[in-house]
Amino acid sequence: MIHRLLLPLAGSAFLISLFGATGPVLGEDLNKPALVHTFRKRNNTFRALAVSPGSEYVVAGSDLGKVYVWKLQTGKWFKSLSTKDIVGAHVHALAVTPDEDIVVGGVHHALRAWDLDSGDVLYTVPEAQNHKIGRQGYSGDVRFLSLDRAGRFIVSGGGKTLKVWSTYDGTLVKTHFERSHKSILDSVVTPDGRHVALATKHYTKVLERKTMKQKHVFQYTHHSKRKLALAFGGRELIVGGDPLGEKALRIFRIDSGEKVQEIPMKTRIRALAVPPGKKRVVVLDDQDHVAVINRKTETVEARWKPHDPRGEPTSLALDPSGEHIVTGSSIWTVKVWKSPWIPE
Repeated sequence: MIHRLLLPLAGSAFLISLFGATGPVLGEDLNKPALVHTFRKRNNTFRALAVSPGSEYVVAGSDLGKVYVWKLQTGKWFKSLSTKDIVGAHVHALAVTPDEDIVVGGVHHALRAWDLDSGDVLYTVPEAQNHKIGRQGYSGDVRFLSLDRAGRFIVSGGGKTLKVWSTYDGTLVKTHFERSHKSILDSVVTPDGRHVALATKHYTKVLERKTMKQKHVFQYTHHSKRKLALAFGGRELIVGGDPLGEKALRIFRIDSGEKVQEIPMKTRIRALAVPPGKKRVVVLDDQDHVAVINRKTETVEARWKPHDPRGEPTSLALDPSGEHIVTGSSIWTVKVWKSPWIPE
Protein backbone atom coordinates (compact mmCIF):
# COMPACT_ATOMS: atom_id res chain seq x y z
CA MET A 1 0.00 0.00 0.00
CA ILE A 2 1.25 3.47 -0.86
CA HIS A 3 1.65 5.74 2.16
CA ARG A 4 -0.02 9.10 1.83
CA LEU A 5 2.32 11.90 2.94
CA LEU A 6 1.04 15.36 3.73
CA LEU A 7 2.77 18.65 4.32
CA PRO A 8 5.82 18.82 6.60
CA LEU A 9 5.19 19.47 10.31
CA ALA A 10 7.77 21.32 12.42
CA GLY A 11 10.69 20.99 10.04
CA SER A 12 11.37 17.69 8.30
CA ALA A 13 8.76 15.57 10.12
CA PHE A 14 5.70 14.36 8.22
CA LEU A 15 2.10 13.62 9.04
CA ILE A 16 1.21 10.03 8.19
CA SER A 17 -2.33 9.34 7.05
CA LEU A 18 -4.24 6.88 9.22
CA PHE A 19 -5.68 5.32 6.08
CA GLY A 20 -2.21 4.41 4.77
CA ALA A 21 -0.38 3.89 8.07
CA THR A 22 0.47 0.21 7.51
CA GLY A 23 3.60 -1.86 6.99
CA PRO A 24 6.92 -0.56 8.33
CA VAL A 25 5.54 2.88 9.19
CA LEU A 26 3.63 1.43 12.16
CA GLY A 27 6.88 0.14 13.65
CA GLU A 28 8.75 3.44 13.39
CA ASP A 29 8.81 6.36 15.76
CA LEU A 30 7.42 9.62 14.42
CA ASN A 31 8.12 12.93 16.18
CA LYS A 32 8.95 11.13 19.43
CA PRO A 33 8.67 13.71 22.25
CA ALA A 34 11.21 14.42 24.96
CA LEU A 35 11.24 12.17 28.03
CA VAL A 36 10.87 14.31 31.15
CA HIS A 37 10.85 11.79 34.05
CA THR A 38 11.05 8.05 34.63
CA PHE A 39 9.63 6.62 37.87
CA ARG A 40 10.53 3.04 38.87
CA LYS A 41 9.05 0.69 41.46
CA ARG A 42 10.31 -2.87 41.24
CA ASN A 43 7.91 -5.70 40.28
CA ASN A 44 4.93 -3.37 39.71
CA THR A 45 2.72 -3.37 36.62
CA PHE A 46 1.05 0.05 36.51
CA ARG A 47 -2.50 -0.25 35.19
CA ALA A 48 -3.94 2.90 36.79
CA LEU A 49 -2.70 6.47 36.33
CA ALA A 50 -3.98 9.93 37.23
CA VAL A 51 -2.52 13.42 37.05
CA SER A 52 -3.95 15.87 39.58
CA PRO A 53 -6.05 18.75 38.17
CA GLY A 54 -3.46 21.30 39.25
CA SER A 55 -0.71 19.32 37.46
CA GLU A 56 1.21 18.91 40.72
CA TYR A 57 1.09 15.13 41.23
CA VAL A 58 1.27 11.89 39.25
CA VAL A 59 -0.55 9.01 40.98
CA ALA A 60 0.05 5.42 39.85
CA GLY A 61 -1.55 2.15 40.97
CA SER A 62 -0.25 -1.35 40.36
CA ASP A 63 -1.29 -5.00 40.20
CA LEU A 64 0.46 -5.50 43.54
CA GLY A 65 -1.99 -3.16 45.22
CA LYS A 66 0.51 -0.32 45.52
CA VAL A 67 -0.40 3.34 45.03
CA TYR A 68 2.50 5.76 44.59
CA VAL A 69 2.53 9.55 44.29
CA TRP A 70 5.27 11.61 42.63
CA LYS A 71 5.69 15.35 42.07
CA LEU A 72 5.12 16.04 38.38
CA GLN A 73 7.37 19.07 38.01
CA THR A 74 10.39 17.81 39.97
CA GLY A 75 10.01 14.07 39.43
CA LYS A 76 10.53 13.42 43.15
CA TRP A 77 8.71 10.65 45.02
CA PHE A 78 6.07 12.09 47.38
CA LYS A 79 4.41 9.18 49.24
CA SER A 80 2.71 5.79 49.10
CA LEU A 81 -0.97 5.20 49.87
CA SER A 82 -2.03 2.10 51.77
CA THR A 83 -4.14 -0.79 50.44
CA LYS A 84 -2.72 -3.49 52.73
CA ASP A 85 -6.05 -4.35 54.35
CA ILE A 86 -7.82 -5.05 51.03
CA VAL A 87 -7.48 -8.68 49.93
CA GLY A 88 -6.39 -9.12 46.31
CA ALA A 89 -5.74 -5.40 46.03
CA HIS A 90 -5.23 -4.84 42.31
CA VAL A 91 -5.53 -1.10 41.62
CA HIS A 92 -7.68 -0.61 38.52
CA ALA A 93 -8.51 3.13 38.50
CA LEU A 94 -7.49 6.40 40.18
CA ALA A 95 -8.65 10.03 40.24
CA VAL A 96 -7.75 13.19 42.17
CA THR A 97 -10.20 15.87 43.33
CA PRO A 98 -9.89 19.40 41.89
CA ASP A 99 -8.54 20.79 45.18
CA GLU A 100 -5.88 18.03 45.14
CA ASP A 101 -6.88 17.02 48.68
CA ILE A 102 -8.30 13.55 47.97
CA VAL A 103 -7.24 10.56 45.87
CA VAL A 104 -9.96 8.02 45.07
CA GLY A 105 -9.25 4.57 43.74
CA GLY A 106 -10.84 1.38 42.53
CA VAL A 107 -8.94 -1.28 44.48
CA HIS A 108 -10.15 -4.79 43.61
CA HIS A 109 -13.82 -4.88 44.75
CA ALA A 110 -13.47 -1.76 46.93
CA LEU A 111 -13.76 1.99 46.49
CA ARG A 112 -11.21 3.82 48.66
CA ALA A 113 -10.37 7.48 49.34
CA TRP A 114 -7.15 8.84 50.84
CA ASP A 115 -6.10 12.25 52.13
CA LEU A 116 -3.35 13.16 49.66
CA ASP A 117 -1.33 15.27 52.07
CA SER A 118 -1.29 12.92 55.06
CA GLY A 119 -1.84 9.62 53.24
CA ASP A 120 -4.58 8.66 55.71
CA VAL A 121 -7.48 6.50 54.55
CA LEU A 122 -10.66 8.60 54.62
CA TYR A 123 -13.12 5.80 53.86
CA THR A 124 -13.42 2.42 52.17
CA VAL A 125 -16.54 1.00 50.52
CA PRO A 126 -16.07 -2.80 50.34
CA GLU A 127 -17.78 -4.73 47.53
CA ALA A 128 -18.58 -1.38 45.93
CA GLN A 129 -19.96 -2.79 42.67
CA ASN A 130 -22.26 -5.38 44.27
CA HIS A 131 -25.87 -5.31 43.15
CA LYS A 132 -28.78 -7.64 43.84
CA ILE A 133 -31.99 -8.21 41.88
CA GLY A 134 -34.34 -10.69 43.54
CA ARG A 135 -32.26 -13.66 44.59
CA GLN A 136 -29.52 -13.06 42.06
CA GLY A 137 -26.45 -11.07 43.03
CA TYR A 138 -23.95 -9.35 40.73
CA SER A 139 -20.49 -8.16 41.64
CA GLY A 140 -17.29 -7.02 40.03
CA ASP A 141 -14.08 -5.10 40.51
CA VAL A 142 -14.14 -1.29 40.51
CA ARG A 143 -12.48 -1.16 37.10
CA PHE A 144 -12.94 2.51 36.23
CA LEU A 145 -13.99 5.73 37.89
CA SER A 146 -14.18 9.42 37.13
CA LEU A 147 -15.04 12.69 38.87
CA ASP A 148 -17.09 15.65 37.77
CA ARG A 149 -15.27 18.98 37.41
CA ALA A 150 -16.26 20.15 40.90
CA GLY A 151 -15.22 16.86 42.49
CA ARG A 152 -18.61 16.31 44.13
CA PHE A 153 -19.36 12.91 42.63
CA ILE A 154 -17.47 9.72 41.86
CA VAL A 155 -18.87 7.55 39.07
CA SER A 156 -17.52 4.00 39.34
CA GLY A 157 -18.12 1.03 37.10
CA GLY A 158 -17.46 -2.70 37.04
CA GLY A 159 -19.28 -5.89 36.22
CA LYS A 160 -22.79 -4.89 35.22
CA THR A 161 -23.22 -1.89 37.51
CA LEU A 162 -22.52 1.81 37.39
CA LYS A 163 -22.68 3.72 40.67
CA VAL A 164 -22.56 7.36 41.76
CA TRP A 165 -21.00 8.20 45.14
CA SER A 166 -20.45 11.31 47.23
CA THR A 167 -16.73 12.02 46.98
CA TYR A 168 -16.25 13.30 50.52
CA ASP A 169 -17.92 10.53 52.55
CA GLY A 170 -18.46 7.63 50.15
CA THR A 171 -22.26 7.71 50.42
CA LEU A 172 -24.01 5.87 47.58
CA VAL A 173 -26.15 8.32 45.58
CA LYS A 174 -27.41 6.32 42.60
CA THR A 175 -27.08 2.86 41.00
CA HIS A 176 -27.55 1.81 37.39
CA PHE A 177 -27.75 -1.90 36.56
CA GLU A 178 -27.18 -2.88 32.94
CA ARG A 179 -30.14 -5.25 32.48
CA SER A 180 -28.98 -6.43 29.07
CA HIS A 181 -26.45 -8.52 31.02
CA LYS A 182 -23.62 -6.95 29.05
CA SER A 183 -20.53 -6.17 31.10
CA ILE A 184 -19.61 -2.48 31.28
CA LEU A 185 -16.19 -1.96 29.67
CA ASP A 186 -15.70 1.73 30.43
CA SER A 187 -17.54 4.77 31.78
CA VAL A 188 -16.99 8.50 32.14
CA VAL A 189 -18.88 11.43 33.71
CA THR A 190 -19.11 14.79 31.95
CA PRO A 191 -17.30 17.71 33.64
CA ASP A 192 -20.59 19.41 34.57
CA GLY A 193 -21.79 16.18 36.21
CA ARG A 194 -25.03 16.11 34.21
CA HIS A 195 -24.37 13.01 32.11
CA VAL A 196 -22.65 9.64 32.39
CA ALA A 197 -21.55 7.49 29.44
CA LEU A 198 -20.97 3.75 29.58
CA ALA A 199 -19.69 1.30 26.97
CA THR A 200 -20.39 -2.40 26.41
CA LYS A 201 -19.29 -4.66 23.54
CA HIS A 202 -22.41 -3.85 21.54
CA TYR A 203 -23.33 -0.25 22.33
CA THR A 204 -22.53 2.99 24.15
CA LYS A 205 -25.15 4.74 26.29
CA VAL A 206 -25.43 8.30 27.57
CA LEU A 207 -27.44 8.55 30.81
CA GLU A 208 -28.77 11.45 32.88
CA ARG A 209 -26.63 11.36 36.02
CA LYS A 210 -29.40 12.35 38.47
CA THR A 211 -31.98 9.83 37.26
CA MET A 212 -29.83 7.32 35.32
CA LYS A 213 -32.43 7.51 32.56
CA GLN A 214 -31.16 6.81 29.06
CA LYS A 215 -30.60 9.88 26.88
CA HIS A 216 -28.89 8.32 23.84
CA VAL A 217 -27.70 4.89 22.75
CA PHE A 218 -25.25 4.17 19.93
CA GLN A 219 -25.56 0.61 18.60
CA TYR A 220 -22.77 -1.36 16.91
CA THR A 221 -22.83 -4.40 14.66
CA HIS A 222 -19.72 -6.11 16.02
CA HIS A 223 -18.33 -7.14 19.39
CA SER A 224 -15.61 -4.73 20.49
CA LYS A 225 -13.62 -3.75 23.56
CA ARG A 226 -14.55 -0.07 23.75
CA LYS A 227 -12.86 2.86 25.46
CA LEU A 228 -14.44 6.25 26.14
CA ALA A 229 -13.16 9.80 26.50
CA LEU A 230 -14.69 13.27 26.58
CA ALA A 231 -13.63 16.20 24.44
CA PHE A 232 -14.47 19.86 23.79
CA GLY A 233 -15.32 20.69 27.40
CA GLY A 234 -17.29 17.49 27.83
CA ARG A 235 -19.67 18.30 24.95
CA GLU A 236 -18.40 15.42 22.82
CA LEU A 237 -18.00 11.72 23.55
CA ILE A 238 -15.17 9.85 21.81
CA VAL A 239 -15.69 6.10 21.43
CA GLY A 240 -12.76 3.87 20.48
CA GLY A 241 -13.22 0.33 19.17
CA ASP A 242 -10.78 -2.44 18.30
CA PRO A 243 -10.12 -4.66 15.24
CA LEU A 244 -12.70 -7.23 16.37
CA GLY A 245 -15.29 -4.57 15.64
CA GLU A 246 -15.22 -1.15 13.97
CA LYS A 247 -11.69 0.08 13.37
CA ALA A 248 -12.41 3.70 14.12
CA LEU A 249 -12.71 6.52 16.59
CA ARG A 250 -16.28 7.80 16.60
CA ILE A 251 -17.20 11.20 18.02
CA PHE A 252 -20.74 12.06 19.14
CA ARG A 253 -22.43 15.13 20.55
CA ILE A 254 -23.52 14.53 24.15
CA ASP A 255 -26.61 16.78 23.87
CA SER A 256 -28.06 15.55 20.56
CA GLY A 257 -26.45 12.14 20.06
CA GLU A 258 -25.35 13.23 16.58
CA LYS A 259 -22.20 11.60 15.19
CA VAL A 260 -19.90 14.43 14.19
CA GLN A 261 -16.80 12.54 13.06
CA GLU A 262 -15.41 9.08 12.33
CA ILE A 263 -11.64 8.56 12.14
CA PRO A 264 -10.45 5.22 10.67
CA MET A 265 -7.88 3.29 12.72
CA LYS A 266 -5.56 0.37 12.02
CA THR A 267 -4.77 -0.74 15.57
CA ARG A 268 -6.61 -1.84 18.71
CA ILE A 269 -7.08 0.90 21.31
CA ARG A 270 -6.00 0.07 24.86
CA ALA A 271 -6.48 3.54 26.28
CA LEU A 272 -7.81 6.87 25.08
CA ALA A 273 -7.44 10.45 26.32
CA VAL A 274 -8.11 13.98 25.04
CA PRO A 275 -5.91 17.04 25.68
CA PRO A 276 -7.38 20.52 26.15
CA GLY A 277 -9.02 21.98 23.06
CA LYS A 278 -10.72 20.29 20.15
CA LYS A 279 -7.70 19.42 18.02
CA ARG A 280 -6.28 16.05 19.11
CA VAL A 281 -6.88 12.58 20.53
CA VAL A 282 -4.15 10.54 22.23
CA VAL A 283 -4.37 6.73 22.09
CA LEU A 284 -2.38 3.79 23.41
CA ASP A 285 -2.57 0.99 20.82
CA ASP A 286 -2.03 -2.77 20.78
CA GLN A 287 1.34 -2.41 19.04
CA ASP A 288 2.71 -0.77 22.19
CA HIS A 289 2.72 2.74 20.72
CA VAL A 290 1.29 6.03 21.88
CA ALA A 291 -0.19 7.98 18.96
CA VAL A 292 -1.30 11.60 18.77
CA ILE A 293 -4.09 12.00 16.20
CA ASN A 294 -5.01 15.33 14.65
CA ARG A 295 -8.81 15.49 14.43
CA LYS A 296 -8.95 18.09 11.68
CA THR A 297 -6.63 16.32 9.25
CA GLU A 298 -7.27 12.77 10.59
CA THR A 299 -3.54 12.14 10.57
CA VAL A 300 -0.96 10.94 13.07
CA GLU A 301 1.17 13.83 14.34
CA ALA A 302 3.38 11.66 16.55
CA ARG A 303 3.75 7.95 17.33
CA TRP A 304 6.34 6.25 19.53
CA LYS A 305 7.03 3.29 21.80
CA PRO A 306 7.07 4.74 25.32
CA HIS A 307 8.60 1.73 27.11
CA ASP A 308 11.18 -1.03 26.77
CA PRO A 309 10.04 -3.69 24.25
CA ARG A 310 10.58 -6.41 26.89
CA GLY A 311 7.33 -5.25 28.47
CA GLU A 312 4.25 -3.40 27.31
CA PRO A 313 2.64 -0.04 28.04
CA THR A 314 -0.43 -0.65 30.20
CA SER A 315 -1.91 2.77 31.01
CA LEU A 316 -2.18 6.35 29.77
CA ALA A 317 -2.99 9.70 31.37
CA LEU A 318 -2.72 13.35 30.37
CA ASP A 319 -1.64 16.35 32.37
CA PRO A 320 -4.78 18.58 32.47
CA SER A 321 -2.66 21.53 31.35
CA GLY A 322 -1.85 19.62 28.15
CA GLU A 323 1.90 19.84 28.70
CA HIS A 324 2.62 16.18 29.53
CA ILE A 325 1.62 12.65 28.55
CA VAL A 326 2.09 9.95 31.22
CA THR A 327 2.41 6.23 30.48
CA GLY A 328 2.64 3.18 32.74
CA SER A 329 4.13 -0.20 31.89
CA SER A 330 4.39 -3.86 32.87
CA ILE A 331 8.12 -3.49 33.55
CA TRP A 332 7.99 -1.38 36.70
CA THR A 333 8.08 2.09 35.12
CA VAL A 334 5.95 5.20 34.79
CA LYS A 335 7.21 7.76 32.27
CA VAL A 336 6.37 11.42 31.78
CA TRP A 337 6.72 12.81 28.25
CA LYS A 338 6.59 16.37 27.00
CA SER A 339 3.52 16.65 24.79
CA PRO A 340 4.69 16.74 21.14
CA TRP A 341 2.40 19.68 20.32
CA ILE A 342 4.18 21.90 22.88
CA PRO A 343 6.83 24.05 21.10
CA GLU A 344 10.47 23.50 22.08
